[in-house]
Amino acid sequence: MEDLDGRHKESAEIKSDEKSSPQMGAIDLILHPPVNFSMVVKGIYRSGFPTKKNFPFLTTLRLRSIIYMCEEEYPPANLDFIRRHGIKLLHYGGTGNKEPFLLMKTSTTRLAV
Repeated sequence: MEDLDGRHKESAEIKSDEKSSPQMGAIDLILHPPVNFSMVVKGIYRSGFPTKKNFPFLTTLRLRSIIYMCEEEYPPANLDFIRRHGIKLLHYGGTGNKEPFLLMKTSTTRLAV
């Protein structure tokens, strides 16, 4: 992509092609961050629950640990992903705060942080 001055500009979407031939050297893949993904401070991120679609993006972050703050067990596909990438899972079960008047216990939040 070029800007108005003809200089090369990085694209917001990163594409590659897993099914392409080795000669092409690209992988047809668009990186998708999890819902509500954001950087808190350099090296610390937050997001909604990741799905398989988000795994390639998460790999680029070189995560060392994930704090999971839900009561449910971590899904097998996600467990497999974190094991393959040497990511430590810190599971602090707590009720969610999606409803306006349903808040997570402060003690659970403090323990996780």
